[in-house]
Amino acid sequence: MEDYTRQRIQLHLRNEEVQARILENIHRSRADATVTIGRAAQLSGFSESKLRDLESQHMLNPMRSKENKGTRESKGQRQYPLEELDKLAVIQELLESRFALSDIPKDIGEIWDEVLPEGRQGRQLPETVPAISEDPVGMLSIDRRLAREKSLLFWRYYAAQALRMSLMLISEFLPGCAIGLILPLACDPVEVGVRTTDDLSRLGESLVGWLDTSGTVHTLLTHNPSFQYETDYCVYPLGIMRQERLLEKPIYHTLIVLDRPDKRSRRLSLDEAYVQTIRRMLAPLYEEVEFMRRCFGPGWHDHREVAADLGKVGYYQDSILEGLTDMVVRMGGTFANGRHHWKFSVILLPDNSAGKVPLQERTLVVRAHSKESPYIVGESKFIPQKSRTSVGIRAYQSGRILYRPHISLRERTRAFIDVEGEIQSNVAVPIGGEHGDPLAVLYVVSDSVEAFSLADRQLLRIVGRFIENAITTYDVRLRTTDDLKSLIHTPDVVDTLFNEFRCENDFMRDVEALVSDAHAWEEDIKEEESANEESGRSDVVSFIAIDMDNQIKLARKYGDHTIRLLDRAIGLRIQELIAPLTTRASQCYLYHMYADRFYLILRGYSREKACEKAGQFKVNLARSIAVHQHVAADSALVISEVSAHLAVTSYSRAKLSEFLQEYSSAAEVSAMISQTLDAVLKLGIGEGGNVVMAWNPEAENGIPGYSRWSQLGESE
Repeated sequence: MEDYTRQRIQLHLRNEEVQARILENIHRSRADATVTIGRAAQLSGFSESKLRDLESQHMLNPMRSKENKGTRESKGQRQYPLEELDKLAVIQELLESRFALSDIPKDIGEIWDEVLPEGRQGRQLPETVPAISEDPVGMLSIDRRLAREKSLLFWRYYAAQALRMSLMLISEFLPGCAIGLILPLACDPVEVGVRTTDDLSRLGESLVGWLDTSGTVHTLLTHNPSFQYETDYCVYPLGIMRQERLLEKPIYHTLIVLDRPDKRSRRLSLDEAYVQTIRRMLAPLYEEVEFMRRCFGPGWHDHREVAADLGKVGYYQDSILEGLTDMVVRMGGTFANGRHHWKFSVILLPDNSAGKVPLQERTLVVRAHSKESPYIVGESKFIPQKSRTSVGIRAYQSGRILYRPHISLRERTRAFIDVEGEIQSNVAVPIGGEHGDPLAVLYVVSDSVEAFSLADRQLLRIVGRFIENAITTYDVRLRTTDDLKSLIHTPDVVDTLFNEFRCENDFMRDVEALVSDAHAWEEDIKEEESANEESGRSDVVSFIAIDMDNQIKLARKYGDHTIRLLDRAIGLRIQELIAPLTTRASQCYLYHMYADRFYLILRGYSREKACEKAGQFKVNLARSIAVHQHVAADSALVISEVSAHLAVTSYSRAKLSEFLQEYSSAAEVSAMISQTLDAVLKLGIGEGGNVVMAWNPEAENGIPGYSRWSQLGESE
């Protein structure tokens, strides 16, 4: 280590406050130390794996509990003497003070002894060292608290997400049911004899994930996993099962907790793919037990992740949204007699139970309200046809705050007065309408006139963002767990819009197989050649690449979503053209590569015949295409400025054999063929588009190359 870095460390360790912190940690270690690796990790704040890393770098030198007398090799559990714990306290301080691990020398213990003033040598603790608080985290300074929390941020997030995704995977088979996962951190459930919920308390320290019927997931750490009414639940080992009968010997500690079978509509079955996925997600939680304790143990709040589908959970009142409506009333202030300036507030969301309807026809339903509200969650509705005077409906449809400082007599209908009383002013704030239709409306009323000043309305806009964040977070959480089965069954398919077509992976794989087995495809085609001679040579494979013209211009005009639908419509048109344009549809395969690019493989088609087919594709694609943007039949958008440039390449069996000898593998040949098609397509762009580019052995300048193909087979 450089002398400069050593001097910096010595200077840092001479600081009296630094020495006090280190001595405080040493004091705690000496008072409580049991010198196993687990206890050393708990005392120092390092994980067990980190302690092993420090040992491998010769920064720690723990003893072993056993020694092989024949080989003198140390075995057994690591034992950390007090000197090693002191050294850990010094290393921890340096790392938290932003020294790199590579900066810390192996003789850090000696450096610590050198910088201690006389009277503190030999790690003697002074009488002035303060008593250790029962809650050492609470004694940390603000910056150290922030640093500690930052170190836990990932594990707090991962643990909650791993448990949530695991629970949601199980809920695919038990939708709408409460489901729990218990991860024993200290013992094996089989060894301690856990068979029913009565036995759960034997597990001791456990991490628990719980999915309730509203879709909310709870994460907590408990030393006593149990239920008040134990007979309401049943417990199963996490494993492959059919109708809750285990099909494998329990090999994992995790337990599943469910309602009794008679309280559910079906029994649980889990396939191997689901079980293995869950096990792999949860495995790190068992490996980092100390992090789980620090994230969710005493002194730390449990993690609660809400993902309620507010449009489907009926009368469920979300605690976050409910708290925000109460906070709105509180923010309005009070009169001298303690009465609130603002009477009540409610949050209105579109009623999507009837599906997506036009903005002007959407009904708003109460999804949260403050304590004094006369409305009922999930039942009170504002219907456009019946609530013409409702400022909530009009604010939702206009995207503007509507404020009535003095409610007119014309707006005081009998139904209005019967529900809301003799209110004097009200305000409706659209939520999330800055970039499209609003997500919701915040509606607030008051018994006083002119109750909502400009400053009040500015504040309500800010509160509206709080509400928007909660609603959109719920929506995102729901979408990330939507159709999890497809991730297991079809993991390669992300965008299902182009499901009808083979993909680039299929193209590369099929070309590799074609190149590797050229003799086989030649024999297959020869069997049919006598029945149909129109394809040309049987020992040739041709490729057609299709790319649409002016895609960027069209995207700017119509938007990316419409262009994706257009690309799919083009692919479907090509698919329709394959059968009538070829008499061997089984020998022609279509692939969607990406965006607007499609490839075709034509086995047994010569270059001339492939060019003829490409010319027919070009003509048929240069027509108007209807894009259906919505389910409604009258919502089709007709795009007329459509054309394509195409590329044709052909290879004989002999040429493919040469490629195999020239290149290192069939994969290299496949990549070369794909890149050649891309390069020829670029030539088509240079020609202005709406063209077929193909190999021309008799170019006008006498040099063979790729050029424009005409119907007569001559270069234009």
